[in-house]
Amino acid sequence: MPTENTFASEAVAIGGYNNACDRACKKVLALKEIASRILKGVAYEYRDCTIDEVIRYISDIEISDTPVDVDVLPPVVHTDNSKDTTASEGARFFDIRFTAKAPGRNGQTIELIINIEAQKNYDPGYSLLKRGIYYCSRLISSQYGQVFSGSDYDRLRKVYSVWICTDPDEAHRNTITEYSLSPKQHYGDIRFKSEEDRECERQNYDMISLVMICLDNFRNGVSSENSLIKLLSVLLSPKIEIGAKKMILQSDYDIKMTREVNEEVQGMCNISQGFIEMGIEEGRELGRELGRVEGIEQGIEIGGERNMINIISTMSNDGRTDKEISEILHIPEEQVKKLKEKINK
Repeated sequence: MPTENTFASEAVAIGGYNNACDRACKKVLALKEIASRILKGVAYEYRDCTIDEVIRYISDIEISDTPVDVDVLPPVVHTDNSKDTTASEGARFFDIRFTAKAPGRNGQTIELIINIEAQKNYDPGYSLLKRGIYYCSRLISSQYGQVFSGSDYDRLRKVYSVWICTDPDEAHRNTITEYSLSPKQHYGDIRFKSEEDRECERQNYDMISLVMICLDNFRNGVSSENSLIKLLSVLLSPKIEIGAKKMILQSDYDIKMTREVNEEVQGMCNISQGFIEMGIEEGRELGRELGRVEGIEQGIEIGGERNMINIISTMSNDGRTDKEISEILHIPEEQVKKLKEKINK
């Protein structure tokens, strides 16, 4: 395996491919260059801000050890890869959390609490919306005793919980949906003296926003008309080669390839590439030991059909022909074609 993928190999060996990719993905999303563009794309408060202004509003984002269900928040909300191990509910994680200032009324600034979550499946066996609402509720209730005390509710900070789902069901693909509090007038009309009074009331109830950003499992998201979906599709795609990915991020989104950005994006791509190369080698070994046809059948049974499809998809995107893939993986060319038919399904 190439030297530059040594880190990827070790990460996969220690924590498994999914865990390694999960950690690398969170570190990339926690970069201010990326987090600022997510906020600009979904948060009402930043609608008139430039990206540079949003970056300046964001506090330092660091690794922390705060569980979801603690009763108080730390003085500064950090990225969080912590877990709660209560006997009743098991382990829970906040992927990323941080504080950010934002323009308020009359030239003042307000403070927000931001949570960003990376999620593969929209339907993981329970309602993702209800989980998101729970996270929002915890971000609100946990402020008591730290952000405010007694009856000083005016100090309560608005919270955003932003979920990036890479492989949603067909109905939700290529969408961004916000769920928030809004009034529903059952009787009579509220007569505000001014628009400023109306805006003041809105800011008093507009305290929770759950945002679902649903990609399309890297099918056509890179050509989406929505710039945020397109950016995340390029950034997180395991199908785009690292050099091309960096070029797109710089030219299309003006993302500065600082040392930190370069290292985190490179690390995430190396882990994906390391997995692909290990998968290829495992396929070769299976082919040698079990024979061409039996090898692929056993490989699918052991590693899962999806893993083999991902490997073939990446090799195909790199320009390799069905025959070349067949020779590398020691599988029949017909089997390669059958698996390729399932790539976009």
